[in-house]
Amino acid sequence: PKHPGHHGFDEWLSATNYIEKHPLKTHNGKIVYHEGESSILMAESALRFMRTNRDRPFFAVVWYGSPHFPYTALEEDLEGLPKSLDTRVANLFGEIIAIDRSIGMLRQGLREMGLDKNTLIWFCSDNGGRDHEPDSVGGLRGFKGSLYEGGIRVPGIIEWPGRIRPMVTNFPASTMDIMPTIVDLLELPNDSLLAVHDGESILPLFEGETPKRTHPIPFTMKGTALIDGKFKLVQIGRGRGATWALFDLDKDPGETTDISGQLPERFEKMKAEAETVVASVQASAEGKDYPEGKVIQPQRGAEWSTMKEYQALYETFAKLKPGWTPPAKGNTQRDQD
Repeated sequence: PKHPGHHGFDEWLSATNYIEKHPLKTHNGKIVYHEGESSILMAESALRFMRTNRDRPFFAVVWYGSPHFPYTALEEDLEGLPKSLDTRVANLFGEIIAIDRSIGMLRQGLREMGLDKNTLIWFCSDNGGRDHEPDSVGGLRGFKGSLYEGGIRVPGIIEWPGRIRPMVTNFPASTMDIMPTIVDLLELPNDSLLAVHDGESILPLFEGETPKRTHPIPFTMKGTALIDGKFKLVQIGRGRGATWALFDLDKDPGETTDISGQLPERFEKMKAEAETVVASVQASAEGKDYPEGKVIQPQRGAEWSTMKEYQALYETFAKLKPGWTPPAKGNTQRDQD
């Protein structure tokens, strides 16, 4: 599979999937072993990159592995937590504490470099909480893997002290909006984005204005969901067995009451839009949205531990990381970096 350098990154520190404590990673293609808590390690690496490039514009992406099963927090991050907590939940909280500390490190580092006023920080999560985490979805319906709000609604925080006035907004936005917003912000040429893209610029929000979306926010995963302002359409399943529902997220954020019967025209309109989205996603998967008309680098379909390319590196992993052993056959959850 292509490494981040093929996607425009000048420097990268990456792993096959999420990482835990004491991870194996690759730094610009060289396999390295780092000892420590993963969130702290990533913040330290990001700050080194920023210091090196402090005299010119830079773009840094920091993808946290935490909090992620099997949850392995540092002892210092478990101190002060109630002793009555389940061990797994306590380690989950400990990982979140480490994330909080690492973000503080990043922001403090920017202040020390004198770059905080002119640096845009965009923080968000990738999916909702897990069903074994107390109150992880704040009372919303569903969990990770679900198209209900508990599976897709996540925290979003944008900080830019030199330009954005502190405020709270309920404007519906998506991770798909990040790239269009950056393209808009930097006044990049139109061909910086493919003609077919699902996100939209939310730059007016930075100025305290309300952007206008031209189409609903789409989600597809074992079904389809569309968010159009306060209305949300949810399709669970595919084909004849699919079920559809329409919700008013302003009045019913817990998605308890289907209002499709009350608003049949909106319901049918959004169902037609959902079918268009599914067709568009399928076209993208086949490469029809790309200039070449095909997918140049297919998504990796196999579990990494079953691939010969990774199996050939097992001896190197074992030499670099004390106690490393190959994952058990068919074990896709075990933390082996």
